Amino acid sequence: MDTSKRLHVNISALADGELPDSERELAMAALASDDGRTAWLAYHLIGDTLRAGADGALSDDFAARLAQRLAAEAPLDGASGAGSASTSASASTLASASAPASTSPPASASASASTAASGAPGDDGALPAVIASAS
Repeated sequence: MDTSKRLHVNISALADGELPDSERELAMAALASDDGRTAWLAYHLIGDTLRAGADGALSDDFAARLAQRLAAEAPLDGASGAGSASTSASASTLASASAPASTSPPASASASASTAASGAPGDDGALPAVIASAS
């Protein structure tokens, strides 16, 4: 496993409270980087979403926004433009059954992030651009 992948595994284990003490120092050092903080916030967001269950309500325009974003993406290699209507329909179906309505990080993710590493991750409580753009 390459170093970057290993650091992400350690950050994930730290976020889950499952990282052995012997590996904690390396994970904490990784949280000093932008990539480490992005991973930390992403893992907390994923955990919060999983713990919340599928009961979250979707915003009224979620399906339309998802379909629009999927339609704007470049087609995969070998895919034709004809697939975009199918993709839009699939997006509407998917949207009706998934994803919470909130686009901001849960308070628990920011609080957990800011307390775990002497204020390193989550200092401002904002989502990294990678996560925010997916909302």
